[in-house]
Amino acid sequence: SRGLGDVYKRQRSILLWIIYIVFKNIIGYVFIIMGLVALVLPGQGILMILIGLMMSDYPKKFDLEKKIITIKTVRKGINWIRIKSNVDKIKLD
Repeated sequence: SRGLGDVYKRQRSILLWIIYIVFKNIIGYVFIIMGLVALVLPGQGILMILIGLMMSDYPKKFDLEKKIITIKTVRKGINWIRIKSNVDKIKLD
């Protein structure tokens, strides 16, 4: 049987998980807003928007990621980073 300590740990980790998700989404949305501002002002606007989109959670996120990774130059850059990190290349079916 589970003791009160196990229940407390599970609730604590769920709370930490929720805090993590909320914090990650806030940072993602801040990156998107800063990227939109950087489109008008000097800066790396498109890159900041992409980072924000990848950090935040929203419907159809996986479909957008698949669409971006099918772009040859994007996939080439990601695979270059993966090779440098000793990770297998991304293979599309």
